[in-house]
Amino acid sequence: MEPHLHYWAMWWLIFPLIWFAYGLIRMGLRHHRHKKILDVIGIYAAAGKEPPADLLEILRHGHHHHGQGQRRWILTGCLAIAFGLLAYFGSRPGFTIPAVILAAVSVGIFLSRRPVEHHPPRGGKSHRHDN
Repeated sequence: MEPHLHYWAMWWLIFPLIWFAYGLIRMGLRHHRHKKILDVIGIYAAAGKEPPADLLEILRHGHHHHGQGQRRWILTGCLAIAFGLLAYFGSRPGFTIPAVILAAVSVGIFLSRRPVEHHPPRGGKSHRHDN
């Protein structure tokens, strides 16, 4: 095999690289959005007013789309199974690495979507104003 053809055997690496770039862009956009929210909260604080509860809620829990985490782990799990089947039945051992990586990513996404318990701050007082 010619040396330059060997690099084409790693064509699948473009997908995780695009995924990582997409993740970095999303993190940057989320940081920018939170910074804008903090600026607005600072304006409320300077005026001596209480900021809207929606702004504080977004900062506490983020702005999540329901079902997005489930779609991600199912997609990565299906891709891991597809690459694993290609590696095993297609006699293509090069597909073993992406199968293992995608399986690990799928498990990580699945475990990270577990609900997190939110405990009240120390001192027993909650920030909520129940009327």
